[in-house]
Amino acid sequence: MTHADSADIELLKDIFDEIFDEPEEPEEQPRRKVRRISGKTREEATAYGSPDIEGARSMGVQVRCRNQLRRWGVPPLFLALIAMVLQATQGLQSPVNAVEGFSGVGRIDTAFKEMGYAAHGFDIDHHRCFESINSDEGFCTLIYWILCLSPLGLAHFATVCSTWVWVSRSSTGRSAVKPEGFDTEAVRSANCMVERTVLLLLLCAARGCHFILEQPASSVMEFMPCVQHLKRCIGSSWTCIFTYMGMFGHDCWKPTHLYSSTPKVLALKRKLDKNSDYANGWSSSKCVKVRCDTRGFIHVDGAEGLKQSQEYPKEYGDEVYKLWDEQLKHETVNDSKVEDVPGDTYEKLVEAAGWKWGNLNGPCAFMHNKDA
Repeated sequence: MTHADSADIELLKDIFDEIFDEPEEPEEQPRRKVRRISGKTREEATAYGSPDIEGARSMGVQVRCRNQLRRWGVPPLFLALIAMVLQATQGLQSPVNAVEGFSGVGRIDTAFKEMGYAAHGFDIDHHRCFESINSDEGFCTLIYWILCLSPLGLAHFATVCSTWVWVSRSSTGRSAVKPEGFDTEAVRSANCMVERTVLLLLLCAARGCHFILEQPASSVMEFMPCVQHLKRCIGSSWTCIFTYMGMFGHDCWKPTHLYSSTPKVLALKRKLDKNSDYANGWSSSKCVKVRCDTRGFIHVDGAEGLKQSQEYPKEYGDEVYKLWDEQLKHETVNDSKVEDVPGDTYEKLVEAAGWKWGNLNGPCAFMHNKDA
């Protein structure tokens, strides 16, 4: 759960005001003031410690970003995580132009690097702990890389689709009207993954970066409350396109949805041309197996080629880079002022967003223990 009471919310606002606001001239005889909440000092009232205020401010995170995240109702614990990651890293490395989450073979990461741009791929196959979004360490690591994104940079995510697609529908219980599915470990883990991804995409958008979120066409992930909240936050710029990975050179047609913070993602839309050389790949029988049991019930299982079908073709990575290089990186950075919201309003926004799966207490405890 990501619940925090009103006292915690006001405490976090004070901490972030100190992090993001311009430094004031010190008094001639400065006095140390300790704010007490419910009989506890600032340090005792929260599990996430006391961020290095000066260090975090010097890292250049804009107050506009903080205010925007609050207006979008992100959980206060996520704001605390950002502060603690900034404190723990003591400064961000050179900016990167692209971050590819769930990168697999790293087509997008590689495409940027081949053209001389800085990029970072993040995938559990690289490290089972520090590159797993569902681990405390991995989520904090990914927050760090999103903070490293340069303005107008690109984040591309492809959350694991196995519990969201039609093949697993009977075991997950997911549908458009019940996207959260059955109460099983695999389903809960996938829900956590998606909610954490949404928080990272909101951080991207608040920092003036672009994002693309990819899912197979049969996925019902878009109906998750957190994804619907993301859609409302992005507003008129939210764009969903239907395309075919087969038209980028994939071994099967693979109809796909791309969700993005920019309408320019339309450059990646492809219609299926059955006369194309790309349209003569696998049939669906290489990805799924259909069998009938002794009672006459039909069962659908993953086939040998299902796992391999998750890999992006090289041309898709090249086209994503081309979209960023020719269009996205030339846009004007939006640095207009964003007003903050009062504490009680923020609390209502957090409640309305309905965060329930992200389990942010774990990463906060990890960062606090790390700094202890």
